[in-house]
Amino acid sequence: MSHAPDHQPRILIVGAGAMGVVTGYHLGLAGVAVTFLVRPHRLAALQRPQVLYSYDDGDLKTFTAYDCVTTTDELARGRFDYVLLTLDSVALRSPEGVSLVEAIGAATRDAPTKIIIGTIGVGLKPWFLRVSGLAENQAFNGAMSIMAYPPTRASLPLHPPTNAALLAQADLAYVHGGAQGFIVDDSAPEAALRFSHIYNRCGASTCEVRPADVFATSIPALFPIFAASDLLGWPRAEDLGADAELWALTTEAVRDIQGLQRNGQPGRETQLATTSQSLIDMWKAWETATLPMDLQAFNRFHHGGKVNAQDQLLLLDCIVAGQNIGQPMKALQMLVDRVAAHRASRTKREVD
Repeated sequence: MSHAPDHQPRILIVGAGAMGVVTGYHLGLAGVAVTFLVRPHRLAALQRPQVLYSYDDGDLKTFTAYDCVTTTDELARGRFDYVLLTLDSVALRSPEGVSLVEAIGAATRDAPTKIIIGTIGVGLKPWFLRVSGLAENQAFNGAMSIMAYPPTRASLPLHPPTNAALLAQADLAYVHGGAQGFIVDDSAPEAALRFSHIYNRCGASTCEVRPADVFATSIPALFPIFAASDLLGWPRAEDLGADAELWALTTEAVRDIQGLQRNGQPGRETQLATTSQSLIDMWKAWETATLPMDLQAFNRFHHGGKVNAQDQLLLLDCIVAGQNIGQPMKALQMLVDRVAAHRASRTKREVD
């Protein structure tokens, strides 16, 4: 795994979990020199090729063209065009995460390096700029719209034509949930557009640039549905509305988030168009688009467990963002309270 020639785009990916490796794989196909910044204990696993199972075509992919580092020292040398953060919001805002952001800021403040904040949350770019000391045009938000998970840790129901034998060989399995594999906002328009052009060279996935207010509206508004799915036991999309009272509350919680002032006109327009049935229809379409991967089984593993703390933090941040400007966020608060009570009851049963 050697370093690339100077003319190649160079991207440092912070974290080599599902998002980091799958995005790195596609960037590698695009001719990017990919380097992972990882903790020392992760180096051993990355010394061998990473094997990925694609539900999109039922085949294995092998990812070998990457380097690994364990410190931010090389950032100061100006080696990288972009740094992609893949930590979840809880890890990013931990003391260790804050130290990392400060180090990234110190190393890139006078460099052309741009930062992609691939962490899901509310108001993360202003927070990141404040902690890092970087300029407004040096960072923008991003999100992977591919679902990926380690088959060794999550056993999802198999739907045809999934190749179980190949799936068992993979470090990660993934599927595109729509036309795009990655989404960025235009809060640093030139840097975001250039990144999308680089990503799109891969030929196997695409990156969409969305207006910042559209990006801010579309992603957080999904999270009340994850919360309701948890309360309902992660049913199929067609059964989400079985508890009419809960689903009505969930719909209003989604509308609370869409109507946040920070989401601008796109948020208000989406809020007006959102109904209980439109949300079910959207989830059905997503469920179909991700086949043969089982969407709700994936969500149970990912949102019900792996990043659940991040999900709860996002919903709480939405409540605070609304209440700070006089929006009561009543439905969202009620939903969050129900989830907290449900989880506390479940924990008590497990302890007893």
